[in-house]
Amino acid sequence: MLAAQRTMLDGPVWILCLGQGRSTLLIAHCQRRLRVWSTMSNANVVDSPLSKKTKSMEYYVKRIYECMIERTRYERSAISREQEEVREMLQLVEEDGVPNGSELYFIATELFRSRARLAAYRSIKTAEHRIAWLRWTWYNIKKK
Repeated sequence: MLAAQRTMLDGPVWILCLGQGRSTLLIAHCQRRLRVWSTMSNANVVDSPLSKKTKSMEYYVKRIYECMIERTRYERSAISREQEEVREMLQLVEEDGVPNGSELYFIATELFRSRARLAAYRSIKTAEHRIAWLRWTWYNIKKK
């Protein structure tokens, strides 16, 4: 036969149940969790909130794979945009009167490896100034 005593404290409710040779203490927390502590077994959780559903390993592998594919696409598109910019600038170099295969053309290909130099070349307005900039920049790089 079980006898129960209920006492209200400043938060949790303490219920002491006695019976059949063993004692059990039920603690009802404010968050509606009941923990059962028994002398016969380990702590058991009663009326606790539903546990989080964990996702399967396949789910996480699929997400990682999708992220890798998306990153690869982004990197490829960034590389192709950069290559297209260099092609446009080299075409502008040819339009400025520098023949393809000349030393100045190869200097331009080397200088355009830097995005800052590519932007600087693009910002110069006249063909004469752009060609002078190519020579001046190459000379100053070689001096260092």
